[in-house]
Amino acid sequence: MGELLCLTPLPSLCGIELGDDIKNDCPDNAALLLGILVHLAEQLPRSVSENELARFKNKGIILLKQGG
Repeated sequence: MGELLCLTPLPSLCGIELGDDIKNDCPDNAALLLGILVHLAEQLPRSVSENELARFKNKGIILLKQGG
């Protein structure tokens, strides 16, 4: 699982721990995580403004600094 996802609450919500090979060893957890990500992606508007992209990026920067 990607290290970036560990900076979010998604892994624990899905019962995933760092180092888990979710695709091969935890397919139900992998399906749950993928379903959540797809649902969230579907909630995004068809086009995202530059301001929204900047806001998303700033949130990411803050999380990276906190987690790194």
